[in-house]
Amino acid sequence: MDPETLFAVPGVTGALSLICSVLTRAGDTVVIGEPSYFLALRIMQDFGLKVVGVPVDKDGLDVDHLEKLLEQGLSPTALYTVPVFHNPTGYTLSHERRVKLVALARKYNFLVLADEVYQLLGFPGADKPPAPLAYYDQAMTHPDSPDAGDGHVLSIGSFSKILAPALRVGWLQGAKPLLKRLYDCGQLDSSGGMNPVNFGIVQKAIDMGLQEQHLAAVRAELGQRAATLSDALRSAAGDALTFEQPQGGYFLWLQLPAGVDSAAFADYAPTKHQVKFLPGTKFGSGPLMKTFIRLSASWYDGGDLAVGAQRLSEALTAFRSAAGGSIPAAVAATGEGATAVPMAVHGQGRLGSLIAQVASGPESQGARMAGFIGHDGVIPADTAVVVDVSSPAGTVALLKSLRASGSKLPLVVGTTGHNLPMAELREYSKTAAVVLCSNFSVGVPLLQSLVAATAGKLPAGWHGELTEVHHVAKKDAPSGTAKTIAGAMAAAGIRGLPAQAGVDPASGSVVSGIPTHAQRLGDTVGTHTVHLAGPGERVEITHTATKREVFALGASRMAAWAKGLSPGVYVR
Repeated sequence: MDPETLFAVPGVTGALSLICSVLTRAGDTVVIGEPSYFLALRIMQDFGLKVVGVPVDKDGLDVDHLEKLLEQGLSPTALYTVPVFHNPTGYTLSHERRVKLVALARKYNFLVLADEVYQLLGFPGADKPPAPLAYYDQAMTHPDSPDAGDGHVLSIGSFSKILAPALRVGWLQGAKPLLKRLYDCGQLDSSGGMNPVNFGIVQKAIDMGLQEQHLAAVRAELGQRAATLSDALRSAAGDALTFEQPQGGYFLWLQLPAGVDSAAFADYAPTKHQVKFLPGTKFGSGPLMKTFIRLSASWYDGGDLAVGAQRLSEALTAFRSAAGGSIPAAVAATGEGATAVPMAVHGQGRLGSLIAQVASGPESQGARMAGFIGHDGVIPADTAVVVDVSSPAGTVALLKSLRASGSKLPLVVGTTGHNLPMAELREYSKTAAVVLCSNFSVGVPLLQSLVAATAGKLPAGWHGELTEVHHVAKKDAPSGTAKTIAGAMAAAGIRGLPAQAGVDPASGSVVSGIPTHAQRLGDTVGTHTVHLAGPGERVEITHTATKREVFALGASRMAAWAKGLSPGVYVR
C-alpha cells in the first residue's frame, strides 16, 4: 500500500461533496446505477448535476448498456456506483465488467466514483469480492507506465460500516495526480471538515488490532442476521416474495407480486402492521422500481428480524386482499415477448374491441391478446387471465364455461350493469382470483383516495353529492363507477342531505346515502365529480376520461396484475 494513494475524508458523504465541488460543475452529467443509493443521488442533485441512469443486474452495473449510451453521444463527467454488495440490491460488479468500465472511463474521459463501503463486509464462507475499483486503474497501480495517465477512478471507503458510524472517518484511494486536484483545493487549507481527534481514535484501533477483531465480529453477526431474515421470509411469505440471499453487506432486495406498488405498500404497512421498509421508488425512477422493496438486516437481532418477516408477510397478504388496496402500476412498456401475460377477452363490444387493439400495440401495459371467448365458451389455449367486459348475463355464461373446463384462471370482471352474479363469482373465487373493477382507469381509484384523505379534514356541517356524465348510449344510471365512488364517500364518513331535499327524481338517486345525479350528454366518455359543500364554500374533485383507450389500457394493466393474485375476491 502506497500511503500517497490514500486521502483522508470525513466519511463518504464528505468525500462525495468534496469531489462534486472540486471536480464537477453545475449542469454536468453524472451516470448512476438504476437502482442506486438515494442519498448519493441527492448530493449530486444539490450540486446541480444531471443524472442519467444505467441498469443494474446480478453482475452489477450493465457496462454494455453504458457503452451504447456513450457511443450515442452521452458525455458524462463522472459515474457513481456501489460495486460490492450494492445498495440496495446486494449485487457485486463482476471482474470482467470492472475491466471494461475502467477502459470506458479512460476512452471517454470520465471519472468513476466507487462507493466501496461494503467491500470488507463479505459474510464468513462467501466468495471474496474483487479488489476495489481503484486497483483496476493503471494510473494508480503502474503510475510510471507510458499510458497510465492521471487516473480515472476514486474508491471511497469508510469506517462507518466497519467500526462506528458516528466517527465520520473515511478515505479516498486513487492515483496521485487525481488526489492532488482535491488536496490542492481551498476547502482543505485549514483541514476543513476533518476531525483529527476521530482520526486518531481510528488509528489507535488499527494499531491495537481492535479494528480487525471488531470487523470479524461484524461480518459474522451480519451474516447470521441476513440468514435469519432470509429464512424467516421464506417461511412466512413462501413464493410471494422473491430475492437473492445476500453474501455480504446490509440489504435484501425483494420483488413484490405482480401489481403490488411498492410505494403504496410502504405507506400501508407501518400503520396497519407495524413494519417499515423502503420502497424501490426511493432508489430510482424506472418502472421496475415500483415492484421492489429494500430490507436491511443490519439493525435488529435475529428474534426481531423474524418478527419483522412475519409482519411483512401478513401486511402483504392484507394489502393484496383489501378492497381498493392498490392501483396496479404499468407492468411493462410493451406487450411484446414472452413476459407479456396472455389474456382472453370475453365481450366483443366497443370496449372489448379496444382492449384487443391496445393489447396488440406498443403500450399494452404487460398483457397481450390470446384471443376472444365467443358464444361457444372456448378459451384460447395459452390464456393466463380472462377479462370479462360483456353483460351480467354474459358473465353468468362465462362462469359456466370456466367451471365446465375446470379452469383456475384469474378473472377480471369489468361488466357494466346492476346485477352481477355475485354468488357464482364468490364460488369461482374459491379456486381463482376474481377482480371486480367498476372502472379501469388510474384516475378513478386516485379520486377515491383523495376523497378519503379529504373527508377526515371536513368540519361538521358539510355534506356531499356526486354527479356523473356519460354518453347517450350508456345503459346504466348511475354508472357502476358512480356507485363505487359513492360507496367510498360513505365509507370515508361523508353524508348527503336527505334525499327529498337534494335529488331530482328524474335524474338522480341515493347511493350509499350519497345523492347521485346521472346525466347523458352527447359522446361524453365519462366524468365523475364529487361535490363537498359547507357554509359559504364548496370543494369539487373531478375525474374526466378524455378518450376511451384509457379503459382498454387499464384492462390490460389489470390483467397483468391479476396474474399474480391468490384465490379470492378483489374489489377495485
